[in-house]
Amino acid sequence: MKKKKPILGEAPKASRRSFIKHTFTGSTALALGYPTWQACSSERKDDRPGKKPLPASNGVVTRRDISQLEPNDPSLQALKDAVGVLRKRSDAMALAPDGWFAYATLHNMFCFTNSFKIQVHFTWLFFPWHRAYLYFLEKKLQAAIQEPSLALHYWDWTKYPRIPAAYWGKDNPLNDPTRLASEKDQVPDDYMNMVSHLRTPHFKGFGGFPKISPDRPYGEGAIEQSVHNSIHNWIGGNMDNFATASMDPIFYAHHGNIDRVWDSWLEADPSHQNPSDEEFLDYSFEFTDEWGHPVTIKVKDVLDTQKLGYQFESLDFTKTYEGAGGHPRPSNTLPCLVQEVEMNENERSAMATALKNGFRRVIIVMDRFKLPYIPICIRVFIALKNEQQSTPDTEGAEYVTTATILPVGMPDSSLIDKNIIMQAEVGPHLAALVACGLPLQATLEPVKVPGRELTAIPVEISNIRIQFDDEVG
Repeated sequence: MKKKKPILGEAPKASRRSFIKHTFTGSTALALGYPTWQACSSERKDDRPGKKPLPASNGVVTRRDISQLEPNDPSLQALKDAVGVLRKRSDAMALAPDGWFAYATLHNMFCFTNSFKIQVHFTWLFFPWHRAYLYFLEKKLQAAIQEPSLALHYWDWTKYPRIPAAYWGKDNPLNDPTRLASEKDQVPDDYMNMVSHLRTPHFKGFGGFPKISPDRPYGEGAIEQSVHNSIHNWIGGNMDNFATASMDPIFYAHHGNIDRVWDSWLEADPSHQNPSDEEFLDYSFEFTDEWGHPVTIKVKDVLDTQKLGYQFESLDFTKTYEGAGGHPRPSNTLPCLVQEVEMNENERSAMATALKNGFRRVIIVMDRFKLPYIPICIRVFIALKNEQQSTPDTEGAEYVTTATILPVGMPDSSLIDKNIIMQAEVGPHLAALVACGLPLQATLEPVKVPGRELTAIPVEISNIRIQFDDEVG
């Protein structure tokens, strides 16, 4: 092992309307196709005066791209009204269980924690937990304005790489003044190279490692460590910290698109499958329903969005660049971590051949042992090893990926700073470097994000290696 080194939805065009209110019984829920856990939750009688049961809807709402909507689209006003209601509840009573602040704090509990037992990031729980989290918010918003056709929106950053207009404006419940990215800032292309992400063949690489034990290797899937983390950090303010991210309403549009990526990945290839392990399917989460009552839901209950009562208007993503031509180049002026790349020499030729012939799953793996105390975005390059320089050769270095490391809890006491694996696809343009037989070096270069100075941040990487995808973990 190398010595540790520091481094730097509603149906389209539907109008707002009132619905006949009636009690939603468990039998009615089952008849409409709602899961039994939801029916049981809905049968509870409200214990606060003035609350009304949510009217039933036997339809499936459609989540739409908020960046493509007209300013006067009725679904936008419905969303603003509902978020405004939840915010007012929190203003009146900070910990109101059906208010904005309390529900945002729930995200804090399960994502900004050092406890391996309840942390949902860095493992295969990342996608299902956040899907359930958005689902129960959607129910709260529907109940807040008594509008079961209300659907959360998503923000397709590949189609519109700026913060959508709906999230700006004085007195707008969707605005968050802490953001550091402006209306004119644009998400860099390399943050969202969906081509490689959507062809990842196994859920382990796409969605994260199994959550089994903190003593075994575990790691983020390709989506979490790249586009998810990077856009959180790029927006800044509340969004760049697990403790506060869900306070910003754009969190839910960003994660709405992450949720959409999951369905898009499953649709991209019949071989793409969710885990079938009982440990995955029977894992349960704790949330609160539309009235703030505790409710439990299992992973197997959130795998089908139609059964949850929503769908996406589209699963297509804009194709971002692929190949070496449009990739970022190293600056050769920034403080970087440069480290030798390990490789099984007996497999070097086979890896080069696999890359050259289009076999996709030769990957670079980085083992890290410490999280930074503030977010850090990095670009990873590979070049021939050069003992005389500490920065990459701008001519010979090949780009691999862009990833962001987000801090969790107190770094000195974290239980999840061990055995964390970062992984990224190695493209065919690196075949010649792999085949050459000479030592390789990886360079991790920091990326400047809106509103923040670029500084060297200590991040401990134990080793960096290239290997076949099925050998990881």
